[in-house]
Amino acid sequence: MSHLAGPPYASAPQAPARPPRRRVPRLWPGVLLCAGLLLAGPAGLLAAAVLIAAAVLAVWRVSAAGPPTADPFRWWRQRRARVSVEPDFPGFAPTRSALEWGLRSPYDFEVALRPRLQRVLAARLAARTHVDLHRDPQRGRVEVGDDVVWELLDPDHPGDRRRDRSGPPADLISRALDRLERL
Repeated sequence: MSHLAGPPYASAPQAPARPPRRRVPRLWPGVLLCAGLLLAGPAGLLAAAVLIAAAVLAVWRVSAAGPPTADPFRWWRQRRARVSVEPDFPGFAPTRSALEWGLRSPYDFEVALRPRLQRVLAARLAARTHVDLHRDPQRGRVEVGDDVVWELLDPDHPGDRRRDRSGPPADLISRALDRLERL
């Protein structure tokens, strides 16, 4: 019955005990603030507060960094890899921005989106039908076919630059994009 003397886990090897962490008294910020105030007045108080903040941030950064590695710039590369949102297509962000702004007001449509859509229209007409949009806009109008889309993208159209109302509706811009894709 001696094998039942203790619990079965009592004979299992135990991990070595970690030494207790030495705690720094939390008195030093108050002492530093008082010393700064007594020695240099309000300016010393401000300097002491800045020093305390810098020390706290440095301790926090060192404790959060983990063990040192052979590559001192590893954290920078990892941060850049996380922060980088560069798309594969470099023109995507400006195009998306132009589309978002173009829906806000007629002015933003005229300045941001309309010139971009006109360049696409001119390129598509030149590539597919050999029509120069700026030299022969009437033939371009015939090729586009849709009068509403043509009014939206007509290079001779004066344009509306008021900011007090919204830009062209999204379904009209979608219709224009569909027509450009079919050219």
